[in-house]
Amino acid sequence: MYNVSLSRLSIIVQSQSFLLINQKLYLMNIYISNLSYAVNDGDLKDLFGEYGEISSAKVITDRETGRSRGFGFT
Repeated sequence: MYNVSLSRLSIIVQSQSFLLINQKLYLMNIYISNLSYAVNDGDLKDLFGEYGEISSAKVITDRETGRSRGFGFT
């Protein structure tokens, strides 16, 4: 588990798999919790894009209300 605090967000990142190659950490299937309900897919991609290439970023929403559920994946 990684606790990441940035100027806009304080989040907890949990990953089941990662690679360390040439002292670079590559994370895959990252679960991100404790997101503000105002965070959207673009915000998540921009945030993690600062640290490397992001192939996808998805904030999970409630299917009935469309409101964020407070977690997502990159």
